[in-house]
Amino acid sequence: MHTVIPLEEPTLIGSIRSTGRAVVIHEAPGFTEVCFCHLEAPIRRVADIDTLYPAPLLEQHYLPNADRVLDAAHSLLEYA
Repeated sequence: MHTVIPLEEPTLIGSIRSTGRAVVIHEAPGFTEVCFCHLEAPIRRVADIDTLYPAPLLEQHYLPNADRVLDAAHSLLEYA
């Protein structure tokens, strides 16, 4: 597994602000691109926490869970 930790967020944000573009690479299916022109709110991603993958006993705190999914869904209600 390859990772960039600590993530250089200020550098990435600066690059995105100057170019107006970003590419996210992940292993999940990428069907959302065909829906962008129909969105009325930004896409919310529920992803792993930005840290190294933990020991198996701590996975439940690292992986996406129902509470984080609901938080993401509720955050979209402000765009209604």
